[in-house]
Amino acid sequence: MSLSDARPNNSRVRVAALQFEPVHGDVDANLKQARDILLSNDGPRPSIVVFPEMALTGYIWSSATEIMPHAVKCSDPATHAEWIDLAKDIESWLVIGHPALDATTGRLTNRCTLVSPAEVVGHYDKTCLFVEDLSWATAGESIPPLWETPIGRVAPLICADLDYPEPVESALARGAQAIVFSTAWVAEPAPSATWTLRAAEYGIPIIAADLIGTDRGVVFSGGSCIIDANAVVVASNDYSRGLVTADLELTATPAPANPGARKPDIHVHRLVGSESDVEPNAVTISVWSGDPTKIESAPSLSDGTPRLLVLPTTTENRDTWIDDTRAFASTNNSLVVQGRRGSDSGETEILIATPDSEFFCFPVSETSQTASLLTFAGVHIGVMPNSGFSTNSVSRALSILGASVILGQGDHALRPPRGSTGTRAPFLGGLGEADPTFGHPIRFRAGDANVWLGFCSETESVPSGIFSPDHVSWPRHESMGEPGRWVTQICSLDDSDSWGNHAMTKPLLSSRNNALYEDSFNVTLEQASWKS
Repeated sequence: MSLSDARPNNSRVRVAALQFEPVHGDVDANLKQARDILLSNDGPRPSIVVFPEMALTGYIWSSATEIMPHAVKCSDPATHAEWIDLAKDIESWLVIGHPALDATTGRLTNRCTLVSPAEVVGHYDKTCLFVEDLSWATAGESIPPLWETPIGRVAPLICADLDYPEPVESALARGAQAIVFSTAWVAEPAPSATWTLRAAEYGIPIIAADLIGTDRGVVFSGGSCIIDANAVVVASNDYSRGLVTADLELTATPAPANPGARKPDIHVHRLVGSESDVEPNAVTISVWSGDPTKIESAPSLSDGTPRLLVLPTTTENRDTWIDDTRAFASTNNSLVVQGRRGSDSGETEILIATPDSEFFCFPVSETSQTASLLTFAGVHIGVMPNSGFSTNSVSRALSILGASVILGQGDHALRPPRGSTGTRAPFLGGLGEADPTFGHPIRFRAGDANVWLGFCSETESVPSGIFSPDHVSWPRHESMGEPGRWVTQICSLDDSDSWGNHAMTKPLLSSRNNALYEDSFNVTLEQASWKS
C-alpha cells in the first residue's frame, strides 16, 4: 500500500514553503539557516516542506568550474545524511533545491531532492533551463517523477519549468495531486501570475518556495506561497525570512491516464491568398469594446502600418452583418474581425473582412477548438474565439504555426485579473507597486505564445486590451481598453527591437524542451479560401 493510499480521500494536509536569503556558496551555513527556521516553527508539523531553488548554494554562478565544489558537496552521501537528520528532527519530508554532480557522466544539473526522515527518496533535474542556468547546468534528461509522499502523489518542478505548460501537463496526466515547486523567481512580483494561472488551468495545488534578497545584482521575488486547486493563494510571505504553512485539501489520487488522451484537437482554417510573406516592421491594432451599435470610426493613421481592428459581438442579421463589416473594413482600410451571435439559435461565428471586400466566416464550436490563420499585408495573424483562452493550447498552436499577432473576439469565462497589492522586493522603476490588473489572463496568454494579442472582451471585469509578446519585461508595453472607446497600439515586428524580437523569434516557444515533452495539443490544418 502506498503512502497516498493510506490517507483518507479528500483529506486536509499541512504543507509548507521555506523562504530565506542564502549565503552565496556556503552549503553548511544555508542548511543551518533552514534548520533554524524549521525548528523555530511552533505550529503543527507540516507533512512536507519545499525549499527554494538552489537554496543551499545561491543561484547565480558564472561557470561550471566555479560551482563544481559546491555541487560535489551537495552530492556527497555525508551531506545527504545531514538532510535526513533534519527531516527526522522536524518530522517532515523535505524537497531541497541544490546543484548536483553526476560522478559517472560529469554532468552538472540544477536539482531538487526529496528526503524523508529515513532516506533520500528521489531526485529531479530541471528540464527547462533559464538563462542563468546556461552558464553551468545541463538540462535534465527525464520528465518530472511522481513521488509518493505523506500528502499524496506529488510532482516536482523547478522555476522555469512552470513557464511551459508541458511539464505540469505531463505530471497531471500521470496522476499528480500537487506540484512541489522550488524557484528563484526574478523580474516579477510574487506570488507570480504565472503560478496562479497554471494552477487555474490545471486545477492542481502548487507549493511554491522562492528565494529573497539579491545575488550578484539579481533581485529575487520572494512571495513563497501555497496555492490551492482553485488557484487561490491561501498563504504567502511577501519578502521576509520564514516558513509559509497552510492546510490543503487534496482530492483522492487520480488513476494515471494516457498523456496523449489529454491533448485537445485544434482545427485551424488556413486562409490562402496572394499576400506577401515578408512582414512589415510594425502593425497597428485597434480594439473597440462595449456597445456594438455605437462603434465610432477607427482612429486615423499616419504611419502607414497595416491596421487590424477587433469589434465586439453583434446580433445583426447575418447578411447585413457581413455587408456592414466589409464596408467598415473598406472605409477604414483595415482587416476587421467581428463575431455574431444568432438571436434565435445562439450560434456564434467570427467574420474576418479585408479592405478589398474579401471575407471569411468560421463557426465557434462548443465541442471543439477552432481558429483561423491568415496573412494580411505581410503580417501573419491568428484569429480565435475568446473562449479558447481558457487554456494555452490554441494561442500557442497559432504561434507555433507562424502567427506573430493573434486577435481574440467573443464570449469567454475568464476570471477577473488577480490584483497585486505591491511587494517589498527591491525592484526598480515601480515594478513592485500595487497593480489591480497584475494577473490579467490575456497578458499571460500573449507572453505564453510570444505574440501581440488584441483582445476584445465581452465583460468589463476582464478589460479589453492589446498585450505584448513578453509578459514579464518592465515597463510593460500594452494598452488597456475601456468600454465605449477605441484602444490603439503600434506593435513592433522588427526583430532589432526587443518587443518585436519576441514576436518574431519566439524565445519561450523555441526553447521548449521537445526532446522530453510533446506539444500539448493536436492540430488539424484545413486549407480555406476567401470569399468575395
